[in-house]
Amino acid sequence: PDDWTEDKRFMDFRGRLEHRERIGEMLDGVLSGQTTAHWLEVFAGRIPAAPVNTLQDALENPFVKDERRLQELELEGF
Repeated sequence: PDDWTEDKRFMDFRGRLEHRERIGEMLDGVLSGQTTAHWLEVFAGRIPAAPVNTLQDALENPFVKDERRLQELELEGF
């Protein structure tokens, strides 16, 4: 059905758990239609969400760079 709230498979926790693989497929289909930035804007303040960053993206994040969260250490023997 187009309206997931009316789908009897998903009416209660047990049904959602039983059909969680299908729910994941359905969500993937919808979420892949837009960018991460789009969904973060749509979800803002209503649904807890965060991007899954690459290592490079994580290191370039202002929280990491501007707050000096990275440290360089000298290790003996290296």
